[in-house]
Amino acid sequence: MKEEGSLTNEVLTKYETKKSILSKAKQILSKNWIKWALLILVLGASYAIFMYADMLDTINNSIAFTKAFFSGKFFEFYELSVEMSITRYAANYSVPIYLLLSIWNLPIFVLSGALGVDFITWWVGLLWSKTLIVMFALLSSYMIYKILLLCNIKKKRAYLGVFLFLSSIIVFDVIFVTVQLDIIPIFFMLLGLYGYLKKDNVLFFLSFTIAVPFKMFALLLALPLILLRQKNLLKAGGTWISMTALLIIEKILYSGSAVYKYALSAQTRDAMMQLQNSRNKYGKTIFNIFSFIYLFGSIFLYS
Repeated sequence: MKEEGSLTNEVLTKYETKKSILSKAKQILSKNWIKWALLILVLGASYAIFMYADMLDTINNSIAFTKAFFSGKFFEFYELSVEMSITRYAANYSVPIYLLLSIWNLPIFVLSGALGVDFITWWVGLLWSKTLIVMFALLSSYMIYKILLLCNIKKKRAYLGVFLFLSSIIVFDVIFVTVQLDIIPIFFMLLGLYGYLKKDNVLFFLSFTIAVPFKMFALLLALPLILLRQKNLLKAGGTWISMTALLIIEKILYSGSAVYKYALSAQTRDAMMQLQNSRNKYGKTIFNIFSFIYLFGSIFLYS
């Protein structure tokens, strides 16, 4: 009996010890600075380690854009990207993406040339390119903070919103691992939303106009916002269509480029196919649930 009692006490002691350790760990992790420190550690490590193949394509094509610009072949950029391509894909995004990366990478590109190293395989060049995307993620988190404050959310809650954004699996995977470009238009869309809430129509319009050439899904967010305030359909439609001004100018400038037409139409076609594939079937009726919700929501906001 004494042995059984001793064994029970030993088990209880171990249980209490583990419980105490877990309780202390919980208290430590409940402190905000610990959470932020762990988040910075994880994101920092991911920033330094990962580089997805898609970004290599974009970096390579931005180098082609730089060379096309300085060699006087600006309008032959898309053809030149095919000739110079050493990665999987030639240029298939709109010009602003390559223009932005070209400007950002120019100092390191010049330095790589002076040192005689290949920019596309030099870790400094790759990390510098990735820094631009991470910077837009941080700028987006700042805009989220500003928008939350504008909505009368307390600072503590606003910081929580930023933390939830930066710690989300979408941001971790899309920005810090696969280094996708979508965060660039998202920043401008958030900036436009901030302008919208501040009733700054110029900031709202310009921000979405800049976002559209990067990714056309910016138009999907802009239309309901316009309809919510502008009840004149002609004016609302005019404002919405005007947001495509930069994209229209680009298409005019590259109207003579067969490669441009093919590359950009392929992107549009893929996006439309993904949208069409999100269809639902109820009995014999087949409809696109996203289109239904979007159309219904836009009509509701307009009414």
